[in-house]
Amino acid sequence: MGSVFDLMVSRSWSPEAGRPGVSPWFTSRILMMVLCLSLENGLGAQATTTAQSQLDELSARAAEAQRRDDYQQAAKVYQEILKLRPDLTGARLNLGLMQFSLKDYSAAIQTFEAVLHQNPKVLPANLFLGLSLLRLQRPREAVAYLTRAQSLDPRNEKTLVALGQANSILRDYGQANNWYSDAAQVNPQSADAWYGLGVSYLALSREAAQQLARTGAASPYSQLLIAESLEQQSRGEDAIKLYERLATTAPRHPCFRAAVGLGLARLGEIDSAEQLFQSELKNSPGCLPARLGLARVAIEHGDLAGAMRSFDELWALDSHFVESSAASSLAGLAPEKVNALRARLGKWIDGENKEAREVLTAALAGEPSEQDFAGAVQATASLKFSAGSPASPRHLFSEGRYSLCTQALRPNLEKLHSADLLILARCAFHSGDYRTAFLASGRAVKLDPENFESSYWRIRTAEKLASNSLLHTSVLNPNSARVHILLGDAYREGEHFREAEEEYRRAIQISPHGFAGHFGLATTYYQNFKIDQAAEKLKEALDLKSDDPDASFLMGSILVLRRQYDRARPYLLKGLQGNPNNVPHVYALFGKIDAAQGRLKEARVELEKSLEADNDGSYHYQLSRVYTQLGNKQAAAAALAQSEAIRKASAQRAVRRLGLLPPSTSDQ
Repeated sequence: MGSVFDLMVSRSWSPEAGRPGVSPWFTSRILMMVLCLSLENGLGAQATTTAQSQLDELSARAAEAQRRDDYQQAAKVYQEILKLRPDLTGARLNLGLMQFSLKDYSAAIQTFEAVLHQNPKVLPANLFLGLSLLRLQRPREAVAYLTRAQSLDPRNEKTLVALGQANSILRDYGQANNWYSDAAQVNPQSADAWYGLGVSYLALSREAAQQLARTGAASPYSQLLIAESLEQQSRGEDAIKLYERLATTAPRHPCFRAAVGLGLARLGEIDSAEQLFQSELKNSPGCLPARLGLARVAIEHGDLAGAMRSFDELWALDSHFVESSAASSLAGLAPEKVNALRARLGKWIDGENKEAREVLTAALAGEPSEQDFAGAVQATASLKFSAGSPASPRHLFSEGRYSLCTQALRPNLEKLHSADLLILARCAFHSGDYRTAFLASGRAVKLDPENFESSYWRIRTAEKLASNSLLHTSVLNPNSARVHILLGDAYREGEHFREAEEEYRRAIQISPHGFAGHFGLATTYYQNFKIDQAAEKLKEALDLKSDDPDASFLMGSILVLRRQYDRARPYLLKGLQGNPNNVPHVYALFGKIDAAQGRLKEARVELEKSLEADNDGSYHYQLSRVYTQLGNKQAAAAALAQSEAIRKASAQRAVRRLGLLPPSTSDQ
């Protein structure tokens, strides 16, 4: 009979997955399995009868402790075993697992290091040593052990996810994305993998947006992204103004005007959108987004028969384009238009076009396609297309045969020059192969950083992939309030406020008395300038958890905005006990209250304590006014100059974020 070590290294270690962001990497049942392997398979093979008897007794005690989930007692038993037999690698490994379960990560690290000193190829020791280091925020050290664990078992989902987490902490989001993608392919049901994949795509989108802002903030591509972001944030008037400005610029690539037109159509500017679609088709007759836009116009005008003919023609040209683009092109339709189109679809398609009917019906309902989910981790390998065409990819693109174009170029992605990479990015995006579009545009950016169209497609595809991945996380865990809260957090941090609100509402529906859902929704309202809704939801959150310092801080902030200073003070005092990052902002709010109530010296002290957190210049501006009232003109001038410098830097950051307009000084 082999030793526990032989058994452990010959098996794939696969502890149960926890929820995204929680990750309790093993449960009592898994630990019991390890225990049985350790103590029932040869701990005393070379021991005397007496020693074997002692080991058997200790084995039973450890097993009983395990059954009670008494990891502390189990750890003590393993230490006794190791006093008798220090050479038992399996016992030492299990001691480390107990320490990990008890969250004594420092002790676990020492124990796993001792195991690896005996044999560096023990898979669980490498994995859990890496995880322990991650828990202690030592990601760079963790990567070395997790990489070794991955080499021992390349398809271990938990190792792949952990490598994704470590690289995310190190801000190497590209590598993190690769690891999460591998994990999702190994186990398509892994919510951890899909969540990490979505968050890494969001981070890569932000990185690409920042790069575009540094080199091409004034370019039409940057402005188009800002318009689309404003639209997503329900800032319709601002979005329309920017779309209308873009409509007057020279087109930057085929279908550019169609993209602007679709944005205007979604916001109800149908006549302007129709003109753009017609103009696009004069120059690019094969631009399918423009033709799809005209189908949208036909629906708006009540010409459902004409819209049906357009959908039929588009489906025949490239069904993947229709599947990937229909939901976006039909978004914003009035309810009566949706109902009319849905009724017409029921009469229109049968037989060979049944699939098209299902796709369009799902698009009206805003439902994702399986193609969206598959394309988040790998290229869509099974695009349906007719027999190979002798036409060049450029010609296929000009005809709107995007799937054929993608199929022709994708095998040579690593060898393509910048121009062909751009064609591939366009074709892949319009055929719904977002992963290929993401890779092609990323490579194009590396080859030519000054080509802003490459950055545009990189950002668009990363955002699309992020949305699909996070949505798939929700699909895998539809009844988990925790998952919906995590998704809400991810969307909120990416300033996708509409999606964040939806996720928090789902969490509240599942767990009406859960504080986190209410607080997350309140925070989203606040960040999106929906102050009254934020206050209402915060009241519900504080009814559930009255002493929460972060919720109290947010309520205090709202009351200061409403100039209800005396009511704000108790909430702000509680806020001092919460997130340390909030503390300087609490001081700033106290300073504002004191200044408004005539306590200028107290206001000066409070505002001076807030300056380290002044991200937009407003705290220095308020302090300059207090200095002026106190008669210190020199200090006032210095504070005002610093305020202006910070304000300018803040405006530049706002542009880089591609979705916030530069802040105004009027509120200071």
